[in-house]
Amino acid sequence: MQMPECDVQDYAWGDPSFIPSLTGALEDGPPQAELSMGAHPKAPSKLVGEPGTLADLIASNPATHLGESVAARFGELPFLAKVLAAGRPLSIQTHPSTEQAAAGFAREELAGLPLDSPHRT
Repeated sequence: MQMPECDVQDYAWGDPSFIPSLTGALEDGPPQAELSMGAHPKAPSKLVGEPGTLADLIASNPATHLGESVAARFGELPFLAKVLAAGRPLSIQTHPSTEQAAAGFAREELAGLPLDSPHRT
């Protein structure tokens, strides 16, 4: 199997050449800020030469693709790797505790916010 195709996010603070140099893309587009590698629902890596995504492949047989203990504990790939390429200063990000995240998610679900809503926190 070949390496997957990874999702790239274009943000104004990104660098115009670093991520393209990693992926072999042309340096003629907007600044590229994030290269995501993994099975996250918003940016799953796509399999090259095969249908589907890395998430699909893992879901087809988690124990084989993750190992028995990781599959039993998490059921999915338990991380998302990102390469950040900052060409300009960017803001500091903070992330909630597990409990805060669960409570916030429950509030947004109750409010009916779609998972891809920009109003989600």
